Amino acid sequence: PPSDMEPSDIFISSSGVPYISAVKMQQPARPLLGIVDGYRPLRVAVPRFSSFIAVQSTPIASAINTITVTLGCQSVECAAGTTLTITGLTSAGTKTNPTAGLELTGLNRTVFVSAAGNFDPMNGTLKLTVASGQTILKGGNITFAFSLVNSDAENTAPNITLSGVGNTSVFGANASIFSSMSSAYSALLLLGVKDGYIPLRVIVPRFIDFQIAQSSPLASEINFISVTISTNVDCISGSQFTITGLGGTLT
Repeated sequence: PPSDMEPSDIFISSSGVPYISAVKMQQPARPLLGIVDGYRPLRVAVPRFSSFIAVQSTPIASAINTITVTLGCQSVECAAGTTLTITGLTSAGTKTNPTAGLELTGLNRTVFVSAAGNFDPMNGTLKLTVASGQTILKGGNITFAFSLVNSDAENTAPNITLSGVGNTSVFGANASIFSSMSSAYSALLLLGVKDGYIPLRVIVPRFIDFQIAQSSPLASEINFISVTISTNVDCISGSQFTITGLGGTLT
């Protein structure tokens, strides 16, 4: 069946010779793929994710950007061979080349084959396969990260989604795929940028206002230069500004 189903009692009887009245068949009570009573015939669960959150470390153009992902499996465990696909990592937002072994970092990176994924910027996809001997437990969460290079042009926040396909040798042929899930996002500003935590939201830093004035034009006079600036991003500790064109002065 294509939808969730609880198991029911199953009976066996014989109407021939000899006649045997119906008796309830014994069914195993063991879990399968993390599903309670999963070995009971016609106990059905549709694969679903419980959570998916993707955040980036910086929205600044051309910067190396670490994207951290937390995800969980709700209805079944993601056994070895399960393939997860993150979409929405469009080429408009990254200068990273196609990479068959994009390195993963973070606490649970070894859940996936070679602690790496297959990144295709043209299709905006990162494919990850659960490694042999590894499982994302039903009701559990994992966290990992990967780094891309932001585009050198501004990019609006794309919709990042997660989908999955189970290993057919475990899930069975023609088994339902995991329902696609969009990433939850932080509403907080990042470096003063709206949607700044959404992966591949890219902004080019620029001055919004820049004014400079002096206190006196008189020769040999002590001259106080006042500067007013504003930018479209937060300039955090360590940011440096350079003002040029102040030649011909005595200081």
